[in-house]
Amino acid sequence: MIVIAEEKQLENKFKRFLESVGLYRLGTPKQKKKVPQVGFWWKNHEGSMFGTIVGRPDIVIFIKDTYLFVEMKASNGKPSTAQIRIINEINSVGGKAVIFYPKDWNEVTGLVRRLINEKQVR
Repeated sequence: MIVIAEEKQLENKFKRFLESVGLYRLGTPKQKKKVPQVGFWWKNHEGSMFGTIVGRPDIVIFIKDTYLFVEMKASNGKPSTAQIRIINEINSVGGKAVIFYPKDWNEVTGLVRRLINEKQVR
């Protein structure tokens, strides 16, 4: 249970970060958006264009024309073989996918900020 609790805490902290930089949950009402929207995200269990693929990442983020797939893990969590396969497959074709441990906070939030900045420059 501790692993699930830590992963959920990381996920909730990450969602707050996403909203702070203008990435809102898909379908968020306009009046709840505190900063200008630059993209959106959704939890993969909420349904997606990918159907029910085993191992698909937890969160999908869309920034302009780029998707970032994020698999959340507690510090002692271990991705399944299917999760590793999906992450590798996405990255092998030029996509962006990461396994996000708490120790990776600065790296992953930095990646999100870079993607936002790259898309605003175009």
